[in-house]
Amino acid sequence: MESIQTSSASVRNEFHKFNQSKVISEYIWNAFDANANEVHLRYITDGLDTVQSITITDDGDGIDPNTHELTFGKFKDSPKRALLSPTIKGQKGLGRFSFHKLAKAVIWDSVTSSNSCSIKIESDSLNNYDVDHKRECFSPVRTGTRAELLGVSESNISGKFLNTQVIPILIQEFSWLLASSSRKSIFINGEPINLLGHQKKSIKFNVNSISFDVLLISWNEKPKENSYVYFVNSEDKIKNKINSGLNKKNGFYPSAYIKSEFFGGFDFLETDLINDKSAEHNKIYDEVKHRVLCLLKDLHDEFREIAADKLIDLYEKEGIFPDHSKDSIPMRKWKYESLKNTIRVLYSAEPSIFGSHLNKTQKRIIVKLLDKVTVSPSDDLFDVLNGVVSLNNEEQSKLADILKDTSLGNITNAISEVRARKKVIDIVNDLNEEYTKATKEVGEIQSVVESNLWLFGEQYHLLTAEEPDFEQALRELLSIHGNEEYYQKGSIKHPDKNKEMDIFAIRRNFDVDEKGNEFYRCLVVELKRPSDTLKDKHLDQIQKYFKVISSNHIFNDGLHKWDFVLAGRKITNDPLARTMIDAQLENSKSHGEPGLVMKTDRFKISIKPWSQVFSEHNIRHKHLLKHLESNKTKVVSGKDSLIEQAISIGKTI
Repeated sequence: MESIQTSSASVRNEFHKFNQSKVISEYIWNAFDANANEVHLRYITDGLDTVQSITITDDGDGIDPNTHELTFGKFKDSPKRALLSPTIKGQKGLGRFSFHKLAKAVIWDSVTSSNSCSIKIESDSLNNYDVDHKRECFSPVRTGTRAELLGVSESNISGKFLNTQVIPILIQEFSWLLASSSRKSIFINGEPINLLGHQKKSIKFNVNSISFDVLLISWNEKPKENSYVYFVNSEDKIKNKINSGLNKKNGFYPSAYIKSEFFGGFDFLETDLINDKSAEHNKIYDEVKHRVLCLLKDLHDEFREIAADKLIDLYEKEGIFPDHSKDSIPMRKWKYESLKNTIRVLYSAEPSIFGSHLNKTQKRIIVKLLDKVTVSPSDDLFDVLNGVVSLNNEEQSKLADILKDTSLGNITNAISEVRARKKVIDIVNDLNEEYTKATKEVGEIQSVVESNLWLFGEQYHLLTAEEPDFEQALRELLSIHGNEEYYQKGSIKHPDKNKEMDIFAIRRNFDVDEKGNEFYRCLVVELKRPSDTLKDKHLDQIQKYFKVISSNHIFNDGLHKWDFVLAGRKITNDPLARTMIDAQLENSKSHGEPGLVMKTDRFKISIKPWSQVFSEHNIRHKHLLKHLESNKTKVVSGKDSLIEQAISIGKTI
């Protein structure tokens, strides 16, 4: 019995984080490190799918019994360290001990070109090994080694474990090596394993009349090995490898193999040009390396273009792209193509911007922002991108070409719209403060709001141009959903069903809640003339609207969420007239929404003085408003003229 200079416990300690599923790959690496071309993994299971035996056989150089102590007599050391081979993996001198994770013992039967032997290690004494004569069970054609794991059944591993855990690891671990040579193979119970999914391209070129065959592979998933360029001689032996420079390109996992007899005698370690011959060889090597790296870059560009097109197709299917249906067909097409081209360029530079971790809402936000900057570009876009995305000169040029025919017109339009909205706000403020007693609710404040529903949220569509009762409101609501046939006169049963709402509006497009559920947002506004401050009786009025809608199953069908807003110049200063307002505002303070008096999953009631409405608008548009004149322009027109202006402006924005 032979021993190594350490304890069995010390050996075990090296494997405390080692996974059972990796044992087989350690033994296969030992086979390839011994210059094997074929490796056979064989296992037998019983009727309960429990693995009874495992053997790994190779046609490598074998273990020389005369020098076994250089390998088996060492711990955490190996003669492989001196080989400087780009494919050697067993330099640490530990892999042979990994069997104890699966078996009670291992026996190697090995044949070299001049000798043979059998070596056994037991899991109970990993620091000892026996060397004996080769057993008759192994008789290779030339040379090779057979490792038999004994007592595997006691580990209770199954055939399913090997198929679902071990074999996928082997495929991920060895695909890059098997792709380097048609001579190299791994067989599982006689069947060759498949490589990772991939696409390949073969290219041939000459440098100084020397032929080079190039195989480019793009793996569908990341192999265990990083992305390298491999230099292979005419005997399919990898002589050297260099980093491809493409290891951090999301989703792109290439390997490149350059095969030529030129590499058989090339010294990859030589750095000094000591003679004309070596100088010439180095020039050839540099030229070949440069060409292949350029080919890989082209392959990466192709991959990014295909991946970007797949992303665009996916976004189209998911409904991520903004709706340009209101634009003319030429304008719609121009916006759509510009947006797609922008996504292609940015995806090429930084795919993680469009990562799979994004939910639909986040995707829509990103694409909508890109849509905005695409049709209204400026140098600021490149300033932002340069702070976030690594765009090279070529990519910047591509993006500039996409945007070069556009102008700042849309940004100007956006600022113009905000300026127009600010003018409406100024008018509403003047109607409340300068014409407090003269301004009426119906026909004046109400008419202004009907034309400017953005005061209470974007994209609302007024369902009725008159003060609707709830029968009318229900008919309109069902009509836009195509369900008017379900409407029956008298279907609403509530003592307050004939109450009339000042404003009843709905967003025509679905909103999406935090759980991903789609719904329609509906808005009910009760307006008060400027001379009438907001009191408890007014709050009671809008709460009656809530009661009617919440008690009716068609209004409250799970597809709608309702905002009820009581709006006026200000809340009364009379404490006796605002008791309930104060109590409910205090009770809802924890939600952190100014003016909120009640909130459920589908209903929300708020009381909003006009000053709060104006403040919310300013906060939403502060990035644009800061470019506008901060001082309010005094409007000198009369009340009727102000109302006409506000209604007219509302029709244009």
